[in-house]
Amino acid sequence: MFKPSLRLNNTKAAFAAFLTGIAILATVGWVEHAERERFEQQSRAKVLARLSTVRANLEKALNQRLFLSRGLVAYVSTVNPDLDQETFERLTQVIVAQQSGIRSIVLYKDNTVSHIYPLVGNDAALGFSPMSIPEEREAIERAVQNRQTVVAGPVNIVGLTQISDVCPADAPRLQMTPDSTQNQQSCLVEGGIAFIGRTPIFLTPPNEVPESGAYWGLAGIIIDQNTLFKEAGLLDKNTDVKYAIRGKDGLGADGEVFFGESQIFQQNPVLSSITLPNGSWQLAAIPQTGWLDGFPLLVWLRLGGSVTAVLAGGLVFVLVSAPARLKKAVERATIALREREEDLERANTDLKHLDQLKDEFLANTSHELRTPLNGIIGIAESLIDGATGQLSDLTQSNLAMIVSSGRRLSSLVNDVLDFSKIRYSNIDLQLKPVDLYTITDLVITLSQPLVGKKNLQLINSINPESPAVQADENRLQQILHNLVGNAIKFTAAGQVEILAKKVDNLESDQEFLKIVIADTGIGISEDKFEQIFESFEQASGTTAREYGGTGLGLAITKQLVELQGGKIEVFSRLGEGSQFSFTLPIATENVGLQAAKKSLISLFELRKEKILNSQLNPELKSEPVISSNTENGKNDILVFIVDDEPINLQVLMNMLSLHDYTITQASDGEEALAILETGYKPDIILLDVMMPKMTGYEVTQKIRERFTTTELPILLLTAKTQVQDIVTGLGFGANDYLNKPIAKDELLARMKTQINMCRLRAENIRLSAEVEVIKKLQKMVLPKDVELESIQDLEIASFIQPADEVGGDYYDVLQYDNQVKIGIGDVTGHGLESGLLMIMAQTAVRTLIESLETDPIKFMDILNRTLYGNIQRMNSSKNMTLALLDYADKSIKLSGQHEEVILVRADGEVERIDTVDLGFPIGLDGEIAEFVAQQTIPLSSGDVVVLYTDGITEAENLEGDQYGLERLCEIIVKNHRQSAEKIKQAIVEEVWRYIGQQKVFDDMTVVVIKQK
Repeated sequence: MFKPSLRLNNTKAAFAAFLTGIAILATVGWVEHAERERFEQQSRAKVLARLSTVRANLEKALNQRLFLSRGLVAYVSTVNPDLDQETFERLTQVIVAQQSGIRSIVLYKDNTVSHIYPLVGNDAALGFSPMSIPEEREAIERAVQNRQTVVAGPVNIVGLTQISDVCPADAPRLQMTPDSTQNQQSCLVEGGIAFIGRTPIFLTPPNEVPESGAYWGLAGIIIDQNTLFKEAGLLDKNTDVKYAIRGKDGLGADGEVFFGESQIFQQNPVLSSITLPNGSWQLAAIPQTGWLDGFPLLVWLRLGGSVTAVLAGGLVFVLVSAPARLKKAVERATIALREREEDLERANTDLKHLDQLKDEFLANTSHELRTPLNGIIGIAESLIDGATGQLSDLTQSNLAMIVSSGRRLSSLVNDVLDFSKIRYSNIDLQLKPVDLYTITDLVITLSQPLVGKKNLQLINSINPESPAVQADENRLQQILHNLVGNAIKFTAAGQVEILAKKVDNLESDQEFLKIVIADTGIGISEDKFEQIFESFEQASGTTAREYGGTGLGLAITKQLVELQGGKIEVFSRLGEGSQFSFTLPIATENVGLQAAKKSLISLFELRKEKILNSQLNPELKSEPVISSNTENGKNDILVFIVDDEPINLQVLMNMLSLHDYTITQASDGEEALAILETGYKPDIILLDVMMPKMTGYEVTQKIRERFTTTELPILLLTAKTQVQDIVTGLGFGANDYLNKPIAKDELLARMKTQINMCRLRAENIRLSAEVEVIKKLQKMVLPKDVELESIQDLEIASFIQPADEVGGDYYDVLQYDNQVKIGIGDVTGHGLESGLLMIMAQTAVRTLIESLETDPIKFMDILNRTLYGNIQRMNSSKNMTLALLDYADKSIKLSGQHEEVILVRADGEVERIDTVDLGFPIGLDGEIAEFVAQQTIPLSSGDVVVLYTDGITEAENLEGDQYGLERLCEIIVKNHRQSAEKIKQAIVEEVWRYIGQQKVFDDMTVVVIKQK
């Protein structure tokens, strides 16, 4: 009769067990889904962190190298657009030395390779125009149009691959092998993959905005890909992340993959963009093993969920169907829980052990640091005491700074050791009666160097007759050092006073002495009173940034006071100062106190004397301007050092003391700006970034309101090495930066570079003024219209257009004794020397005419020797082409080497007369008589003779194509029946139309002669 009831009961139990299992499995499924999402987010976050580091490193490595070419661009734009290969190599050697991985540096004047470094093996590339290659043309046009650097690549430069930046397309290319001979004519290309950065160069006209002038060409830099990838960390074989980069030539996501596997972009990677001047690359990353389908505990979760569902179902089944089995089930569950608790306890024990090992490692490391620190401090103090003989005051001052820095580091090491000991109650105290007044006086004396230039007094107001305290002498000194040091750090002016008085302790009958350290510093807000006594804490983050520190001092001080039976408190108001007070029990036994006191006083007097003897030289502390001693006694370079750390100031002083610098110091940004307001203008400013009240960034921004980067260079000194920090400094107007600790040679080199750049700009302005004078002189010596009109048998019309830089185009028309001498010439290069040589030639020609010298060989020989002598005296490499035409009785006698002479007969027939065999360049050699010859050209009525300089035929349009001799002949033939004036006008108008908006790179001269 009970079986149906039992069967029904079991059915209900089974159904209840089934529902319980379903509920648990559903819960496990939800937990699995949530945990899977959390794990995926965590995995992606880890990959993103690695990716961000690689991206930052890659941008830094690339930008550092691209930035180097800016100096070359500035030099060409503002100083010397006609630099020779030797000057270019000197500049590029400095650039290449700054960073590894720079394969080559190229200048494209007029989009044609004009300079290349290294030149050896690549000289075949000179004169090649990459505009002939469509891919190159598009990149160059984009760089010029946007006035910004374009980064192309990566480019394969292995073996025979065409690289127009290094070799022209028609140059043979061979890789050097052990069997290669040195006599092969080839363009040697070093193999590898590289990126090419091109920066357009626009000239800077006098007194105009930088780079606002005409387009000059390009500066190119070839950067080795492997060097960039290695610095970024992409070639690290031990990494657990796989990377891929796409966006060749800065095309971003649309560009092809050039690093890593392209499949990475189809595997849901973490993406980031690497910013380029002309676009971007897209960087992708996934784990080496790919994204996991599950998380590490997935199997255990499923297994545990399944087991739990079965157990719970069984438990419900038991509870419903067999209440008698409940007790056993509870017992089994209890056992399982106990086992879990034991596992947790074991895990907790392991964690405590690891934590202890960490603290022991910290303590052991700190102990090891004390040995070299003691050696540094001891040796420096012995040198101050005269262990190696009497030292100068300046040397003793520097050694005192070493001692002070060593003691500060030693104090930090002691704080770390004490922090570790206090955590495990492992610190031993040697309690005995201690004279408070004497030990306070010793601490004040030892702390005096921390005051530096502050208007701050340290006052010991403790009564010398105050009772002794029961304390550990060394720990009491440590407490006072921490509290007095903090007071000095956070007090700019005023006083730090130490007082003591008796107080009662209501909890015991023992008497206590309360010691108060009061300052007039910045104060602490009341809500921070408890926080400042915690480990690694300061009143606020801004305080830590402005004043520095580890945040251990007050935490250790509190523990040391409490271990000696006292209590520490603080009272403060923001802007008014702070009072730190602590109590120590008064010593009840005075046995041996007097002897101990005498010993302490004796020790104090000895240390005080050493300290006072090794204090900073008062003159060095108070005198803001220090002139270095040089051999010639001249100190014309003014250096302004701004740093809030006295030791850093002295380090910089020592680095610069042996060089030709006059140095001014300031201890913070406000003082620096005040000095500049007085009218003081240094040649360069060395500016610390992290300073109190006003950071170096803010000071830089203020200075830039008065002085531009080219007027007053600023070199930032910073311990921060992140790219963002560097970019921030440059964004505020700094010229350069150096990381601390500073290397002396690098500092001197960076300073010299910045100072020279400023002075070169000033020199460029001066030279521009001289150039204007030469332009005026050039126009003054040209023949006047009335002179040309007075010639009866000839029509003569002339035109000359100087380039922006003075060239050496020369022409003249001189009438004498029924004859006419017409000369035309072109001095090599541009600039002041070329203009002077042109004037010398004009003067020498007129002098020889006045001397009645008519023989063409003697005429040219005397003219050449005259100019050659002056060129040698000037130590110049200039020379000039010169052709002279002697006209008489419808006949021209032509001598001298210059451009071809164009002769258009009256019937339109063109004759081009080559002058190569009629002379030799003037000023190139001392003797040219054997090279001079003469050719006679008969003229008929209507014949036209045209003389010109290469500024006409080599004039370029915006596409870089030259005007050419053929076009010149065509325009002359087309207008040869016109007058000489109209023929000249037609030539000039045609040339200007062809040039358009392009800059005039060379003097343009044309002389039209027509037989009447």
